[in-house]
Amino acid sequence: MMQHTEPKLFALIPAYNEEKNIERAIQRTIAALEPLARPFVIIVINDGSRDATRAIVERQGAADPRVQLLNHATNRGVGQVFRTGFQHVLAAAAPDDWVLTTEADNTSDVGILPEMLRRLAAGDDLVLASCYAPGGGVTGTGVHRHFLSAVANAFIRQLFGLRRLHTFSSFYRLYRVAVLRRVCEKYGEQLIDSPGFSCMVELLVRIHRLGGVRISEVPMVLRGEERIGASNMKVMKTIIGYFELFWRELKHR
Repeated sequence: MMQHTEPKLFALIPAYNEEKNIERAIQRTIAALEPLARPFVIIVINDGSRDATRAIVERQGAADPRVQLLNHATNRGVGQVFRTGFQHVLAAAAPDDWVLTTEADNTSDVGILPEMLRRLAAGDDLVLASCYAPGGGVTGTGVHRHFLSAVANAFIRQLFGLRRLHTFSSFYRLYRVAVLRRVCEKYGEQLIDSPGFSCMVELLVRIHRLGGVRISEVPMVLRGEERIGASNMKVMKTIIGYFELFWRELKHR
C-alpha cells in the first residue's frame, strides 16, 4: 500500500436533496483543507437525491479530481450512507490516514478544522465538533429542536457513561482510520444498525466501548442560518430512532 509523508485525509459528505448547498459545502471544505499541505480527497455520498445534487457533484469532480461521488440510486437513509462511505474509505486507506465526516448544508464551521487536525496529530483517535461543549453554541435553529437535542444528549451521557462529552449525534467528526478498522472488525456488517440520524450516536457508543480510545471535543458554533432550505432531519422520526437505539443497546450491555 502506498505510504504517505503526511496522513491522507478522506472527507465524507453525505447529501440528500442538497442542490442549493452542496457546491458551497465542497468549496468550503477544499478552502479549509488546501492550506494544510496535506493530501486529501472529498467524497460525496449522494443518497438517491431527486434534485440536481448528483449532477452538481459530478460537475465539481470533472473540474477537480479530488472531488469524488458515491451514488445510491434510491434513498437508503443516513445509516447506509455512512456504511457506504466507511467501506469505501477503509478499502483504500492506510492505518495512519484520517477520515473527516461533515454536513452538506454548510452549518458546520470549517474554521475549527485546524484544531481538530491538531488534536488527532497529538494522539487523539476521535475528535468531535461540539456545539454543546463550553464555548460552542447554536444559531439560526428552532428553539424546540435545540431543546430536544439538549435533552437527548443529557440522557445519552448518563445512559452510556459518556459523561465527559457533550455532543453525540453531529456528523462533524474526525476519525483515525485505525480506530474505524477496530470497530469494523468487532461489529462487521452490524457496525451501524440504525437507519436514521441516531446512527452517529450508535457509532460513538461502539467506539467508546472498544476501550483505550482517546476522544475529545472542539467547541463549535452551529450556524443554521447558513443552510439554504429546510433541514432533512425529521424530528419525530429521529426521536423514535433514539428510543430504538436505546432499547437495542441496553439489551446488549
